[in-house]
Amino acid sequence: MASKVLGYLPNDKPPFARLVLLGLQHVLTMFPATVFVAIFTGFHVSTVLFASGVSTIVALLLAKWRIGKFIPLFYGSSFSYMAAYIAITKSTFQVAPDEKIQLMQAGIVVTGILNMLVGLIILKVGKSAVDKVIPPVVTGSVAAVIGFALGNEAIKMATGMAYGFEEANMQFLAVAFVTLVATVIFSVYLQKKGFIGMLPVLLGAIVGYAFAWSLGLVDLGPVKEASTFAWPHFTWPAMSGELLGTAVISIAIMAIATIPESTAHLYQISLYVDRLAEEMGEEKYELDEHIGLT
Repeated sequence: MASKVLGYLPNDKPPFARLVLLGLQHVLTMFPATVFVAIFTGFHVSTVLFASGVSTIVALLLAKWRIGKFIPLFYGSSFSYMAAYIAITKSTFQVAPDEKIQLMQAGIVVTGILNMLVGLIILKVGKSAVDKVIPPVVTGSVAAVIGFALGNEAIKMATGMAYGFEEANMQFLAVAFVTLVATVIFSVYLQKKGFIGMLPVLLGAIVGYAFAWSLGLVDLGPVKEASTFAWPHFTWPAMSGELLGTAVISIAIMAIATIPESTAHLYQISLYVDRLAEEMGEEKYELDEHIGLT
C-alpha cells in the first residue's frame, strides 16, 4: 500500500522537476549565510562556494559508502568563526590580501584536523559515550546560544546595515518582513496541499523578490556585467609567519563551539528523518548514531 505521506527520505530520488525545485529551495536557504560570511570576512565568494560544494559532496558520498545512507547536511560557512577571521583581516566587506587569507586557511586546516580526530574518537567509543560528555541538552543549548547571538546580525542584514548602510533602510526592512510573513503563511497553510507544501522557502523568496522589484531595489546590472564562468581564487595555507600561531589558535579553538553545534544539527535532522520514515511506514534511518562521520 502506497504511503499517503508526501516527503522524501535521504536515499529517495524525487522526479527530476521536483528535484530541481527542492534543490533551488535548498540553495536559497544556504546561500545568504554562506555568501554573507565570505563577503563579511574577506574571502572570495567563488572559492567559498566551491569548497562548500566539494565538502558537501565528499560528506554525502562518504556516508553512503560507510553506512549505505546519505546524511542530508550542507557544509557551508559558520558564523562562529567570524570574530576570529576579522581579527586577522582587520577589515570587513573587502576581499582580504592573499597573505591574510592564507593565515586564515592555516587555522581552518587545523580546525578540520581537530574535527576529524574527534570524529575518529567518536567512531571508536560510540554515540553513547558522546551523549555522556555532550548530552543533547548541551548541544542544543550551544546551538541555541549561537543562534541568539546572531540575532543582531540578522537585524543588520534585514535593515541593510550589514552591507554598509549607516542607518536602517526601511525599504530593506519592509522586504525582509514581507518575505518572512509570506514564508510563514506558506509553511502553515500549504501543509498537506501536495508537493507545493514542501516549497515554503522558495515561494516566500519569490514573493519577497517580487516585492523588492516593485520598490525598485533589484539591480541586474552587476549580473549582466559578470562573466558566465569564473575560476575560484585558490591559495595555499600559510606555513610560516609571525601571526601563524595566533591565527591557528584563535580559529581552531572555535571547534569547541562548532563540534557541539554540528552534533545538534545532526541530532535535529535525525529526528526529522526518523519521524518522516515512521509516518511513511519505512525503516528509521537513525542518523544520529553516525555522528562521528560528520
